[in-house]
Amino acid sequence: QKMFYLEFGVWKGESTNFFSKYVNKLYAFDSFEGISEDIYGGFNQPKGTFNLNKKIPKINKNVELVIGLVEKTLDDFLIKHNPKINFINLDINVFESSKFILKKTKPYLVKGAIILIDELHNHEGWKTGDYKALTETFNENEYDLISFNLKGPQAVIQIK
Repeated sequence: QKMFYLEFGVWKGESTNFFSKYVNKLYAFDSFEGISEDIYGGFNQPKGTFNLNKKIPKINKNVELVIGLVEKTLDDFLIKHNPKINFINLDINVFESSKFILKKTKPYLVKGAIILIDELHNHEGWKTGDYKALTETFNENEYDLISFNLKGPQAVIQIK
């Protein structure tokens, strides 16, 4: 069965186009209306940061966009595809959305799946963001931390 590769948070499409070069198809989720709530603690991004006013960036042909708030699009996607998920790039910047994504995709993750988390650690307020979403969704024995950025907030985990 084919594996699914997902990205949450497209913005201008740089990482989307990068990852799509290495897979047959990448599903990329974004509303293109910016973040859905204010974020404080380190990044201090007000609601609407990253807003492209629904203007879709130029992306590679093997990317299928899923446009809208992830809380409104992910359930239908999972029901339609019943995917075996091998990769997630999580760059959504909002705790509630990150937790929603991790909780909903968890049953579909295959053993060895990679999750790249863009803001896991190493910034002010990190314990209230993606780190909290991860630790509230997964027990530490369900994944391995396989890489992290010493100077930035990114980390990579692998599902056991």
